[in-house]
Amino acid sequence: MELLNYQSPRSVNLIIRSLSEKGYLVNDEFGRVQVNNYPDYAEAETVEIPLLGSIACGYPNFAEQDIEESFCLSTMLAKPPHQYFILKARGDSMEQKGIQDGDLVLIRKQPTARNGETVAALVDQECTLKEFYREKDFIILKPCSLNTIYRPIILTSDFTILGVMVSILPRL
Repeated sequence: MELLNYQSPRSVNLIIRSLSEKGYLVNDEFGRVQVNNYPDYAEAETVEIPLLGSIACGYPNFAEQDIEESFCLSTMLAKPPHQYFILKARGDSMEQKGIQDGDLVLIRKQPTARNGETVAALVDQECTLKEFYREKDFIILKPCSLNTIYRPIILTSDFTILGVMVSILPRL
């Protein structure tokens, strides 16, 4: 409690209980709490997430809605009850966010976003991946690139947020 600078032993107890339930801590034969370096992942739950096509990281392009394939992802990543889809990034306008051409990005379906979140947006029936900002009466979809050919897209209400990026999936 003192090391974590908590005022209440209950806070520490809740953390220890949560880590135990997740398999990171175990009690040894003497009842002492030990770190479990290899939690039992045999009970990991997964969910199947569809790859819907590609999304422009550059200039917007048409959003393909055909399911190309699907991936099994952990429910720790694709957390229920939300719905998710995967898109393949095309272009280099988001490289400063770590999104490279060909990367797969996990998107949580939702119609709204907070400032600074990376969104999949539909602009004039074309899909693009950009950083979202709301300022007064405007929406700004901002590229995150050192390449100066990419400019922010400034909108009013003539677009749709398809979802918010949750993660860049590892290349296999």
